[in-house]
Amino acid sequence: MTKYFWIQILLAPALLLLVGCSSVFYYPSPSLYVNPAKLPIPPQEVDIEARDGHLIPAWLFETKTKPQKGIIVQFHGNAQNLSAHFMFLASAPLNGYDHLIFDYRGYGRSQGSPNPKNTVSDGMDVLLWVKKKYPDLPLIVFAQSLGGAIALKSLVELKDQLRADALVVDSSFVSYRSAAKSVLSSNKLTWLLQPIGWLIVDNSMAPDGLLSELNPLPTLVIHGTHDHVISYSSGKELYKQAPSPKTFWKITEGRHTDFMGRKNYREQLYGFLSGLFR
Repeated sequence: MTKYFWIQILLAPALLLLVGCSSVFYYPSPSLYVNPAKLPIPPQEVDIEARDGHLIPAWLFETKTKPQKGIIVQFHGNAQNLSAHFMFLASAPLNGYDHLIFDYRGYGRSQGSPNPKNTVSDGMDVLLWVKKKYPDLPLIVFAQSLGGAIALKSLVELKDQLRADALVVDSSFVSYRSAAKSVLSSNKLTWLLQPIGWLIVDNSMAPDGLLSELNPLPTLVIHGTHDHVISYSSGKELYKQAPSPKTFWKITEGRHTDFMGRKNYREQLYGFLSGLFR
């Protein structure tokens, strides 16, 4: 048996996963990672009804600061569910912002399976619900990793119905194909599958090339130079396509979605937002 036979055997499981595509982008979990009732600021657990009748589970954390400075809608990344990702913005209510995080289909209590189309549809419905509930508050979209692509496409689709007031995108991308290439190249087992990933990944729901259609809004793009999940170049491309006014934060030696774990950057983020809504 040749070495190429063994390479094919080793790559076969990865290829089967890749053909399904969901393994590259979606790693949902039904687990409850934190009991919300035991949190210092317990959230309201709400179900947002989508246009097709699907219920989108969400946690809403309300600040004690009145009036609120704004409402932050969090589009989380590709793994686990909202009960793990909410921690990135646990400091939001302490800084005067209400904070809502929701789960895509197949995550947490949410029924179904995620795909590029229904994650965007859910994102659109959540944004419309929030804008109706908070018509007079600044709407800030905070999106990380996969959530960035979903949020950007959602905002593009809603450009005639809704206007956000600020956008923060961390460790993200505009092209599912480029992201798949980045993910596959990070693993020795799947490195050889990069060209296949480029060919078969559905890019129709990506925001690539569409960001010029966004209503102009202050946009902050953040990416770590040592991000081994989504390449730093992906963040730079996102920033290049984003409409002005825009700002880019280069997190030196930063890894994937880790900037909110650094106190100085958390303080800078809330300072950036406060400067927009004085």
